[in-house]
Amino acid sequence: MPIINIQTFLEQITKAVIDTLEAQQAAVVIGNNELKADYIDRIFLRGENVNGTAIGSYSKKPYYQPLISSSQVKGSALQARGIKNSGDFKNKNKRKSQYMPGGYHEYRAVVGRQNAFVDLNLTGSLKGDIRLGQDAGSINISFTTDKQLLIAQGNQDRFGGDVAIFAASESEIARLVETNFEMVSEAFFNAFK
Repeated sequence: MPIINIQTFLEQITKAVIDTLEAQQAAVVIGNNELKADYIDRIFLRGENVNGTAIGSYSKKPYYQPLISSSQVKGSALQARGIKNSGDFKNKNKRKSQYMPGGYHEYRAVVGRQNAFVDLNLTGSLKGDIRLGQDAGSINISFTTDKQLLIAQGNQDRFGGDVAIFAASESEIARLVETNFEMVSEAFFNAFK
């Protein structure tokens, strides 16, 4: 049976505690950044709610789209056009919208965005407003402006129903826990090598 040097063992325990605490702090930062990235990919790239199912589909109900658009949307693709014709009205007033017989589904295609499924990413402003923050000692993912929070709530009401869109999914939380466990375990056991 090997003889254990008490002093060496105490040094290893001390190192294990320090390394584990440092790994825990790093794991919180790394894990939450991974969670945010997974969250953004799920909502804004794959168009999925927390259950992993499609958020929805874009409306094909005809409407008039104003020609004024944000700089992030290819507004030059829009043309003054009514149901039957383009150009000015008969009374010479300028048209300020384009008729979209295919609804918002068509609008997204016209301005160069995918329209096969709802991805809540037209200009990128909603996605870009998501930040990691701290509140009462816990880390959270939130919107930084009230304007974007209202847009997110409107999309939740429109598409989500009883299924959350803007919440962490079980798989995202599981990955966070796994990252934490792996980093902390590795730091602890490496202290005894």
